[in-house]
Amino acid sequence: MKTKNPRSRQFWCIERQPAWQSLWRLLSCLFMLGIYSPSLQAADDCIRTILPDPRADKSLQYRQRDQRCEGLIVKEVSAAFKIVAFTHLPNTFDLQGSSVHIGIPQQLNQSVRITALSLPIKTFFRMDKHMIPPQSDFLWSLEGPISQVRYGQLPLHSFHIALRGRYFLESGEEVHVPLRIGKDSASVIPNTFELALLAEVHVQSPLLLTLFQVDSTLAPVNTVQTWQALEDEDIFEGKTIYLPITLPRDIQNETTAPHLFKLQINSQTRRGFGVSVPLYFENKGY
Repeated sequence: MKTKNPRSRQFWCIERQPAWQSLWRLLSCLFMLGIYSPSLQAADDCIRTILPDPRADKSLQYRQRDQRCEGLIVKEVSAAFKIVAFTHLPNTFDLQGSSVHIGIPQQLNQSVRITALSLPIKTFFRMDKHMIPPQSDFLWSLEGPISQVRYGQLPLHSFHIALRGRYFLESGEEVHVPLRIGKDSASVIPNTFELALLAEVHVQSPLLLTLFQVDSTLAPVNTVQTWQALEDEDIFEGKTIYLPITLPRDIQNETTAPHLFKLQINSQTRRGFGVSVPLYFENKGY
């Protein structure tokens, strides 16, 4: 009886074969190695570094659901300030509805990652959606896990959910896109945004903000304005602060001006350590 060469299994994947057999064998090998799976070829909106909460019921854990990834997660570790929301005004998000429209400019022509986060300290809910051109609108169903979480021991309200969208450059820098909340783009107030920051430590006020125009490499080309915010407000750990941002009229009227901006936010912690948060964003309008 002829015995099989044990080495033949090791080199089965790389033996020379006709083209159609080579392709079949390649996919088979990748499947065995866990690199290829037909299910992975579908759109997957989950972030691999985000961990589902193992203490939560499996039905509520963070995972792919229909056209988005959603559920309860393990708390993320972040710096003193974390950007949690960046939207056009008005922000008409209503958690009591059955769904919410989220939009980005059609002319943006970028793949945008949309994230929704819950802001209460002890409720770690997250939703991720990857929008690929030409898609510019997403209807987020609020009848999934979030509908169960919002009526739980720590009820969620509309102001507890923060929404932001951003795309990534080859350098790894993220550029935010102000989201439109609501179906009607005509209701958007041009060049007016709301930024939400979550304080992970006690931060002293005031905040010093500087707005720059930047080029395609995100290098500053023009200082637009500098101002202070929250001059008499304590920013405790776990507090969310909201900063309205309006582009100056002289910038709004420059049709040839760059659409890319950088908002530099500086402060310090109660212990005297410096806090520096850059927000890069693109304003293409609707």
